[in-house]
Amino acid sequence: MKAYYGFTLALLLASGQLVAADATDEQDSMPYTPAAEQEQQQVSQDQASEGQAGEDEVNEAQAAAMEQSGFSSGSVMRSAFTTRIEDREPVDNVAQLENDTQEVYYFTELRDMEGQTARHRWEYQGEVMAEVEFDVKGPRWRVWSSKRFVPDWTGEWSVSVVNAANEVIAEDSFDYVAESKEPAAGEMENTGDMENTGDLE
Repeated sequence: MKAYYGFTLALLLASGQLVAADATDEQDSMPYTPAAEQEQQQVSQDQASEGQAGEDEVNEAQAAAMEQSGFSSGSVMRSAFTTRIEDREPVDNVAQLENDTQEVYYFTELRDMEGQTARHRWEYQGEVMAEVEFDVKGPRWRVWSSKRFVPDWTGEWSVSVVNAANEVIAEDSFDYVAESKEPAAGEMENTGDMENTGDLE
């Protein structure tokens, strides 16, 4: 019986009627052994590594092209929320404002963005409320934007600095809070808390 199958196989091979499913695939023509499987796995890993290396080379090439074209992500050296700008500088730096103040400024000093545009994006409760765009005309460029507020807009406000590639390169926030009602000078509430003054020095 074995001789019959061997003879038939020999005839088919001789006549060219029996061929590999994919003659170009070396993997199919290799006999199965544990060593062969390990070798194939290593080939696959090497091919995957080469693919990753190819992607890294493309990313590096894109970054190099952007640098050659003069693009820089830029940076924000200083930033501040302020109640006023004088001589191109903020007069104060506030983290919280009461809602009796109805206009706020956001000041930024930009570096390495000459020839590009930058934006201040004002956001409140996840919604963009305003965007202000600037043409940056020097390696060190001071810009500011302002926003008028309605007293009901209490809560956290944020401003993002966005470069020409639509990347956020800085973000700051401040709290807009309800005006506190403090008693006028000379007025004192009688709460009974100060009746025993013997312990005070």
